Amino acid sequence: FLSRLPSELALCILFALEDHVDVLAAAAVSRSWRRLALDGSVWRHLFFSHPGWAIREDAPLVLQHQAELRRIQIRAANLSANYFAASLDWIKLYRDRFVLDQRWFSGKRARGEDGVAKPFEPTRRYLCGHEDSVYCVRQDDGVGTGTSGKLVSGSRDRTIRIWDAESGECRHILRGHTASVLSLQYDDQILVSGSSDSEVFVWDFAAIMATPSGPRQEAGQKKADPVTHGRHRVLTKLRGHSSAVLDVAFDADWIVTSSKDASVRVWKRSDYSLYRKFTHGGPVNAVDLQGGRIVTASGDGSMFLWDIEQGSAIHAFQGHSKGLACISFRGDTVVSGSNDQTIRIWNANTGRCRKVLQGHSELVRTVGYCPVRELVVSGGYDRAIKIWDARTEDDRPDTQPRISRTCLPIRDLKCHRARVFDIDLNTTRIVSASEDHSICISFFGGQGIDTALFV
Repeated sequence: FLSRLPSELALCILFALEDHVDVLAAAAVSRSWRRLALDGSVWRHLFFSHPGWAIREDAPLVLQHQAELRRIQIRAANLSANYFAASLDWIKLYRDRFVLDQRWFSGKRARGEDGVAKPFEPTRRYLCGHEDSVYCVRQDDGVGTGTSGKLVSGSRDRTIRIWDAESGECRHILRGHTASVLSLQYDDQILVSGSSDSEVFVWDFAAIMATPSGPRQEAGQKKADPVTHGRHRVLTKLRGHSSAVLDVAFDADWIVTSSKDASVRVWKRSDYSLYRKFTHGGPVNAVDLQGGRIVTASGDGSMFLWDIEQGSAIHAFQGHSKGLACISFRGDTVVSGSNDQTIRIWNANTGRCRKVLQGHSELVRTVGYCPVRELVVSGGYDRAIKIWDARTEDDRPDTQPRISRTCLPIRDLKCHRARVFDIDLNTTRIVSASEDHSICISFFGGQGIDTALFV
């Protein structure tokens, strides 16, 4: 039947299949069905039918970069984006993306040389250069550059370092704070850092990244020295806190800072003027920002959602039995970590707790949340990094009474010899910062799959 139809109509029928298992079953019927079922357009449709599955906008740049690294001489500059899109192997892309998800959620087993099935373990790379504890780390995918992106870290050694995520080399060092760098966030234009010196620096990140840092080095050659930047790269300092600045967050409109002085300050990004001030009863260890709303978490055990324009608290989150250390605010979800050794997942709009995650044996210092995959990653003073499945089968509306469910981690990562202070995650990797002076990149790609085009 299918083979008798015009190809365009037959493909439309295959597009209606919602699972790759069904497409593969169709491919097993006959040679003509197989030809249709293995058409790249079918697998492209399947790929993009998965929420959160995407191909980098700069895919041509990535492929060109790969070709250059492999010393393949092609005239990539003369090839259009359409050429690269047409040349993509969508069956392989689907398979690799599917395997990548399995590695995150279930630790997909692979057979070793002895034929015995073993749990998947991500590849680990350590970035060393800081001379003391690394308190904070952030990363990006490098979208628009054709590279794997960069990492930015802050340390007790009073410096901020910028690393190449692909080579692991330190490209830039920022000096200016007179005490530990406790928190940071950046975008293409600015980098905001908070320190134990009670100051907040807004760095000219665009100018820093535009400064040449030396060519990429070949294997076996001496690495180029990183470029050091001083206070001349600081656009402004946000002053007002009377004690250590414990966390920072910003978006296109606002810069938010929290401090050991029990206050949260909201600054206009446009002119860096102070706009609001909120207070807790103890040190405000964590803050996150989204859509004109702020979530703050304090060592006194309190946690609030605030409206910036209204200047008031919308509601409190109640459930942790001890002080809070970290939060992540994405979409309609807030994730919090506490000294009570638990992680809680909340509905941001109602303040209700959806889940309680138990597994850490000491304070939960850092959490990260991916709303598309509903994946939580945490790090703690027990030296452990844990991955949690935050998906829920409970579809009752949050207005109905419920008992928060307790869940266990789906996998543990042992990356550090000392306490874990910060983590950040993206589609393919977790980066973690530790008291052991190192940054660890846990990479879930490679080992038989190519993840270079995923974002």
